[in-house]
Amino acid sequence: MSTNVTAVMLEANLNPVVLQFSKQVTTSSTFLAGAGGIGADGFPVPFSGHITGLQVWDGATIHSATGTREISTGDRLSVFASYSGGTFNVAVIHNGNFTTLQVNGLPASSTYMASVPLLLARS
Repeated sequence: MSTNVTAVMLEANLNPVVLQFSKQVTTSSTFLAGAGGIGADGFPVPFSGHITGLQVWDGATIHSATGTREISTGDRLSVFASYSGGTFNVAVIHNGNFTTLQVNGLPASSTYMASVPLLLARS
């Protein structure tokens, strides 16, 4: 926690939210399915805030990426698994663009369960 009073006040006004995605992958690139079993270009974010990481469980290991990315109301978020050379790279997609929040070298023919933690501003 920060010792900066302004930062502490801003952090106190952010709500933690986790978006969940999952999909059984084989050997082709695909979006991981989110709420309702849909895997697509992105789910709209209801409030502005920050993406704070990516965690992916491949059935044996949790792979994590840390970092932050600012998001705005109405931005779209999804998770995409790219097949390359026998393994997958899994990344957060923000408004149709890959982010630096990604994990590499995940095994093919696995079921991935991904969590994207967010801090969203209160309405």
